[in-house]
Amino acid sequence: MAGKQRPTMGKRIREKNKRDKKQAKAEKKAQRKAEGLSMDDPDMIVDAASLVPDPEVYGAETVEVPSEEEEE
Repeated sequence: MAGKQRPTMGKRIREKNKRDKKQAKAEKKAQRKAEGLSMDDPDMIVDAASLVPDPEVYGAETVEVPSEEEEE
C-alpha cells in the first residue's frame, strides 16, 4: 500500500461541480457589483434607528397598542 489511492470518479465529479458552482457565484457577484446592485455594499445597510421618525420633527403622536391580556 505504497502511496495514496486516486479519488473515485464520483468524488472528482462532485469536486468539479463544487468548483463550477463557486465560479458561477463569483461571476454573478461580480456582475451585480458592476451593475451597482451588490448586496455586500455597505451603503445598502440601513440603520434601524433611521427608520423611526424623529418626534421633534414629526410630532410626538403615540398609538396605544392593546396588550395580549386585553385581547383574551
